[in-house]
Amino acid sequence: MSPATRFFLSACEEAQFPGDASWLRAFRAQQLARFNRLGVPDRKREAWRYSPMHLFHQPVHLPEKTCLALIPDDLEPLLWSQEGGPLITLVNGRFQPQLSHLQSLPQGVVINSLGRQLEQDGDQVKKYLQQADGLFEEDPFALLEQACLQDGLYLQIPSGVQIAEPVHLLHLCVGSEEATWQPMHHLVVAGSASQLTLVEHYATLNPSSQPLIQTISQVWLGQGAVVDHLWLQQEGHRTKHLSHMVVQQKAESQFTSHTFSLGGLFARHQLDLTLAEQGAQCQLFGLIMADEQRQGELHIQVDHRVPHTSSSALHHGLLAGRGKGVFRANVTIHPDAQQSQAVQRNANLLLSPTAEVDTLPQLRVLADDVSCRHGASVGELDREALLYLRSRGLGEDEAKRLMVHAFTQEIIGTIGHPKLKTWLDDLLLQEITRSHVNRQAAGLKQEAHDERI
Repeated sequence: MSPATRFFLSACEEAQFPGDASWLRAFRAQQLARFNRLGVPDRKREAWRYSPMHLFHQPVHLPEKTCLALIPDDLEPLLWSQEGGPLITLVNGRFQPQLSHLQSLPQGVVINSLGRQLEQDGDQVKKYLQQADGLFEEDPFALLEQACLQDGLYLQIPSGVQIAEPVHLLHLCVGSEEATWQPMHHLVVAGSASQLTLVEHYATLNPSSQPLIQTISQVWLGQGAVVDHLWLQQEGHRTKHLSHMVVQQKAESQFTSHTFSLGGLFARHQLDLTLAEQGAQCQLFGLIMADEQRQGELHIQVDHRVPHTSSSALHHGLLAGRGKGVFRANVTIHPDAQQSQAVQRNANLLLSPTAEVDTLPQLRVLADDVSCRHGASVGELDREALLYLRSRGLGEDEAKRLMVHAFTQEIIGTIGHPKLKTWLDDLLLQEITRSHVNRQAAGLKQEAHDERI
């Protein structure tokens, strides 16, 4: 057993978790046994080949249940809207009702902390945990999180109900500079013909803290359901973040994901989707910004199980200093999934000679009547375009900032909600201005490949 594995097992043993049902104790024990068998991964495992696994070789502990005294005004700078839309707030991995407001939700919508739901009506949680059994078999960290299942978001939307305003799930890391481990589990069930926009947002109030934020999100879409999901990570420079989301889609459902990784020392977001019934569609958009020695990763797995399904993935990497980005996408079109479509595209802008990107878009096509294509590009800023902007009276820094900001617009432009789009665009411009991304831009070379099946 590796030291890293022992550190996490020790943290798990010292904790007290909500819910005391026999099935829950058995579930946790089963997940812990599976984790113990696999252990914390190293770079010899293909899925973790590009990740800095040495960052996990230190003792961790779960944070105290008490947190710093926060008031709603402390949250205002982080909210996408000041108009009092649905908000569920977690601090150091635990639900904070005094910082949440849920009164504006339609009748019939169940929104709760997962910890409370386990204690009040654990059978509802049990059903979906059992249906997801086996989906995390190859992810030791996900198994560990389930062994320590404690809190997160529980959201269930009845059939036909549409939530007009985005639901903001805000997680704040506060407190000491000790190495804490903050696991969370989010469960979202969208009934047939329902509609939801969910903003899953992670921020750090103490930039010197060094937590490991770990999340599992399960999203279930009924027939004809429409879910727009926005994942935003803008944590402190010492934060490590592991996120694993699984999405199960029924007939004619539509899932749209926007992933923005803007902070942290190391952030890895894994997105697994199963298009299980005909007419299911998913669109996946993402942006990683990394400077200094930070690293951001996006891993995508899409399974087309049946005919007439479609998936598309468009991801941008914006890398400066010694920043590194990783994009791995695996799309499998199974033998029965005829008349399906799959598109992948990854574009990366390197703003310094020491920035790095690993891009691996992959298609595994086992059907013969499909439309698929994938491509990747790596480039630098266009010197001629930069000189043109300078000739129009812009200073060098302003010209670079304008060009870098323009690179993000292909992703920002796909956000359907106007206020969310404006909010994200403002955040990106602030980050570009603040970071080395603006100060370390260089001239252009472009390398690209495109393959079609």
